[in-house]
Amino acid sequence: MNFQNPGTLVQSPYLVAYLDFLGANDKMLSPEQSLDLLQKINLIYRTTLAQLDIAKKIWRPDLETRIFSDNILIACKIRNVENPISEFGDIQAFCRLFQAYAFSQGELVRGAITKGNFFINETFVYGEALCKAYYMESQIAKFPRVMIDPAIFSQGNISAVFFNPEQSKESVVKRDLAGTYFLNIFDFMVKHFSADEFNSLIKVVKEIIVKGYSDSLGSDIKKLEKYTWLATEFNSFCDENNMKEQKVLTPEFWDEVKHE
Repeated sequence: MNFQNPGTLVQSPYLVAYLDFLGANDKMLSPEQSLDLLQKINLIYRTTLAQLDIAKKIWRPDLETRIFSDNILIACKIRNVENPISEFGDIQAFCRLFQAYAFSQGELVRGAITKGNFFINETFVYGEALCKAYYMESQIAKFPRVMIDPAIFSQGNISAVFFNPEQSKESVVKRDLAGTYFLNIFDFMVKHFSADEFNSLIKVVKEIIVKGYSDSLGSDIKKLEKYTWLATEFNSFCDENNMKEQKVLTPEFWDEVKHE
């Protein structure tokens, strides 16, 4: 065999985000839904990549992306291994942007961000960070959210990134009762989209929750848990932002639905 030796490949510390469209497999296998999903994820990917390309050209040359079917990997080489606050700032922003774009097309995303040794070139991706991110997304995240590995920061000190220093009132990270850290997508939407765009996104999110909840009620407990969790997060956001009239799955909400 005539193998060409490329020399010794080297891994480097990276932040890696792994994001996956929920329910994509079933839709791809469905004659009624497959073509529609193809158009949607193409639009989401192309719109996200356009923003990532700007960042790569102007201020983040080490930013890399790879797409395979219904999942996307976003990676960034770390300059300060102990406290990669700058790299995390960019990675989390693009993850939340991707989530928002997915919402706009009626799709849900689950993912994870972690740190570790990683290798990427034009041929393939490889490494600890990829394995960890995939494991967190597929085995731990459970709900439509982007988890954060607290080990990203020295001694697990993730409190430094709870708030965006550029937007002091913007909550970047949330933590649930089980101690799981995840990105705050709704605060991102209200801070980074126009009023019309935000209102449009909120309308779609409510439709996603209600349809998903109604379709899985009494038939799929795991899906029901996902939509119930999303409704709880959404309602909490509404309570915190004086938007109680927008809440879903409440007695008042169902009364309003009955009278429509």
